[in-house]
Amino acid sequence: MQTWVHYGCQTLSFEVPDRAETCILQPKPAAPAPDPDVLIAHALSNPIGADLHDLITPYSDICILCDDISRPTPVARILSVL
Repeated sequence: MQTWVHYGCQTLSFEVPDRAETCILQPKPAAPAPDPDVLIAHALSNPIGADLHDLITPYSDICILCDDISRPTPVARILSVL
């Protein structure tokens, strides 16, 4: 079966064997966060799997990565909290 997916501004086409089990996955609906800035600050203060205070020192080199337009992340809001 020939199928396709949107990828950025392009469409990628590929072949899937007819015997393959396929399904369409949809994200679960979620209510908007009541105060995103508070949630972002909490997530930054309580990272999963690591404590930033244990990983960096005042003179550590750090790198802040921001995604691009193809990923709907509120980068401006996250950076303002940082």
